[in-house]
Amino acid sequence: MTHRLLGLLLAVLIVGSACGDKKDASQQTTGPYAVGVRTVTFVDDSRALDARNTQPGAPRRRLVTNLWYPAEGVASDTEVADAKPAKGPFPLIVFSHGRSGEPQQYAASFRIWARAGYVVAGVRHPLTVRGLPFGAVTEDIVNEPADQTFVITKLGAEDSSLVDVDHVAVAGHSSGAIDALASGFNTCCHDKRVDAVVLESAIGPPFKGGTYFKGVPATPVLFFHGDADPEFPHAAGHDLFEQAKPPKFFVTIKGGGHTSPYRDGPPDFHLVAQASLDFFDRYLKDRKDALDRLRRDVAGFPFATLEAVPR
Repeated sequence: MTHRLLGLLLAVLIVGSACGDKKDASQQTTGPYAVGVRTVTFVDDSRALDARNTQPGAPRRRLVTNLWYPAEGVASDTEVADAKPAKGPFPLIVFSHGRSGEPQQYAASFRIWARAGYVVAGVRHPLTVRGLPFGAVTEDIVNEPADQTFVITKLGAEDSSLVDVDHVAVAGHSSGAIDALASGFNTCCHDKRVDAVVLESAIGPPFKGGTYFKGVPATPVLFFHGDADPEFPHAAGHDLFEQAKPPKFFVTIKGGGHTSPYRDGPPDFHLVAQASLDFFDRYLKDRKDALDRLRRDVAGFPFATLEAVPR
């Protein structure tokens, strides 16, 4: 996504909000589990598919969502379609793909998280997902934080035996990281249910009427950014880290580009998968040793460095 296209974000305001009481933060579900996969579809009748089309009868916003979840059976990294879920509920991670991407491109990480006791909901944003005949509508990114909020609400209402919406993270890559950044930290779209945020190559374009970090509570955040990213400069991502309130963590991927570190490499995608899991374990499952594991795991990859401000 170019900076010229990002300029289109100035034109639209999307406001997403939600509230709810938190349960005890000590979520003790643990793996390894088998991994189930299935697809659900949610339709947000309150919003048109394309905010520019306000005609009566315009198509509503249809959110096809791919789920990876802990399942019964022998623990394995192999996905099993429609497998019987393990006894839950489990913390929820809502993930947004990049422009012209799709959730399956990040499935290697999702399987690791599901095996460890998390439900991962990969939202297929209807106007930026891979394979659209008319190409991605980049300016629709400003509508996508509300997609994340809607999916959290629907999963909590329709699958509460599997999904624990009192322990929620949002995450994303590229334009999807912009979505997660807005859901976690922009007054335009802040969702009070979000307990943790993971950003894979993020910048902070403006959302009309909203501001980042000021006026929203501190939420734990983990940044990943390649220092050879040709699309979103490393300095821009680090500037967001500087603005964020603790707890905050920033992993620099030496030689890392814009996309490959978060999918199948190079370098090794296990850095992002494992460091994110440690972060989720600390802030969604309240595991006190998880930050020590995060430091050790990042140190185990010679191409990565970690800046940590835990408090």
